[in-house]
Amino acid sequence: MPHPRSRLLVVGVVFAAFVASCSSSSQTDNSTNPPSDGGAGGTTTSAQTGDTATSPPADEPSGAAAGECTVTVSGDLEGSWTYPQTRLNNFSSDYWTTEQEEREALSIFDSDNSRGTYEEIIARGEPIVTFFTLGCGPDDDMGVGAALFSTEATVADQMPMGPGSYPISGDAFDLANGPPQTMMAFFTPESEPDSIWNVLDAGSVEITKWDGTEVRGTFSLDAAESEAFVDNPRSIHVDGTFDYLCTEELMGHTPCG
Repeated sequence: MPHPRSRLLVVGVVFAAFVASCSSSSQTDNSTNPPSDGGAGGTTTSAQTGDTATSPPADEPSGAAAGECTVTVSGDLEGSWTYPQTRLNNFSSDYWTTEQEEREALSIFDSDNSRGTYEEIIARGEPIVTFFTLGCGPDDDMGVGAALFSTEATVADQMPMGPGSYPISGDAFDLANGPPQTMMAFFTPESEPDSIWNVLDAGSVEITKWDGTEVRGTFSLDAAESEAFVDNPRSIHVDGTFDYLCTEELMGHTPCG
């Protein structure tokens, strides 16, 4: 099994490249391009209310200060860490990018057009890059902290921009097999950066505000130490808060979406 540091490094490199493309864009048209039916590049503010995603009260405080995130661990290991929002420790979403940025990202990540044209992907409701990717950890070690990802099977109308509640369906190492309308996660505690933990299918992400200026909410998950590497695996519970801002410095344009 790859070490979580290796897994997050791959995601982090992709994420950093995408943020760089956002920041380098000189385009001032911040409207994305989903069709009115809620495709990937639109500004959809109503929360999904399907079987797995529900709508919490909107705009509730998350407990994190603006521009930071915090993770708190309890159980067989205890600790709490707060990280500032930076270019690498950040939030990425198709909803926070312009059509030009999405097209540039598609040309990098799907250079052989195996997914079809931009218009075809949008029509299917699929993400160009991601509907929701959030990192909460230190810049100097992308293998430490927490990360949340919308699953590859999730389509736009199952995760619109806006308040919503989404179950965590497992470890993001298996992201491609995650059920639709859910998120998957990584976690490695800063106090034990070389330990290996598997996120279980127990937890949730509560988004209380998500618009063109800010994404705010909380998450909770359970994780167990990998039995492949220790004789007596430990179990932990992780609670997190996040409040990330769309700023010119971090995203290359404002507002986002």
